[in-house]
Formats: sequence, C-alpha cells, structure tokens
Amino acid sequence: MIIPFHCRLIKVAHTKMSPDQVVENVSAALKKLWESLPGGGDNVKSMHLKTDTSPALPIYKAEGNFF
Repeated sequence: MIIPFHCRLIKVAHTKMSPDQVVENVSAALKKLWESLPGGGDNVKSMHLKTDTSPALPIYKAEGNFF
C-alpha cells in the first residue's frame, strides 16, 4: 500500500544569523506551518534542518512538541 504524503521545504534562516535568530525563525515558521495544516502539527511525521553544505539533520517530534 502506498500512502500519499506531502513534503515542504521552507527556508527560515541563513548562515550569517546567530543561533538565537535561527531558533526564533524556526519556531515562528513551525507555528505558521502548524496553523496552515489540516490537523496541525499532529500531521507532521518528521522534520529536518539543513544548510547548503550539510546533511539534513533530523528533529524528531516528541509528545507533540519539537522544542
């Protein structure tokens, strides 16, 4: 059985931003994403952060929260 899914790529930061700015932008992007999805964040199975040159670094959902 093939289950359909959707994948979204959202640019939320750049390499000249401080770690605090990146965290703030990721948090704001997550909030907007959750609001835009039917069922909210419960429909997100996985999330990754990536730079142009890095491998994708997974962030795993735990009890409904990423942070």
